[in-house]
Amino acid sequence: MSKVAIVGAGLTGLVTAHGLQKAGFDVVLFDRETSLDMRRRDWPINLHWALPTFNSLVPESVVADLPTAMCNRYLDYDKPENNSMLCTNGLTGAELFRSAVPGMRRFSRRRLRNVLAAELDSSGTIHWGKTLEKIDADGEGGPVSLTFSDGTTASADFVLGTDGASSKVRELLFRGAEVAQVKRSGFMCATGIVTHGDAAKVQPVLTSSPIATIMMGTESVGGTSGML
Repeated sequence: MSKVAIVGAGLTGLVTAHGLQKAGFDVVLFDRETSLDMRRRDWPINLHWALPTFNSLVPESVVADLPTAMCNRYLDYDKPENNSMLCTNGLTGAELFRSAVPGMRRFSRRRLRNVLAAELDSSGTIHWGKTLEKIDADGEGGPVSLTFSDGTTASADFVLGTDGASSKVRELLFRGAEVAQVKRSGFMCATGIVTHGDAAKVQPVLTSSPIATIMMGTESVGGTSGML
């Protein structure tokens, strides 16, 4: 059985770990955070076209627990307005277009991560507090050795980096942080947490782009979003 070491226990790493396990691989995850609770930030994310693929990768127990991660599990998703994504002009509020996304569900990113990590964490598949420092390959097709900042090591047949935009795996593979920097696509998506009277926080978004979508709403009022 081939062993895969995944660096980064975010959503991508967790979904990939489940998928690889279902495919018969021996999987181990490493994350530099000391526990699942260290990442306190949260925001809603939508799963729509990718949801069938997502469900095929994770075990049935995770699929069964997905409602607990939804922003509002009681929202009527049969209504067209709850199965579409609206894009408006941030300056005028005029509707630019509405894309139909049948089957869309909105999740709390943090709660979704908790659902995905539960079985992997309890089984000891995730190793916390592991900051990657070095990758060594023992010849072509041989095992790969990982060295962490705490002096521990691990080996695997394959290494997968799912450690985000500032990926340490990518930096080590490209042999330098500068060459491994992410290249910007030119597309911007901005999120702002504001309250009444905080228009100044939103203004930089409107200034930098004439087209913007501003999403408002909190979980306390149902977890749905209104669009301006």
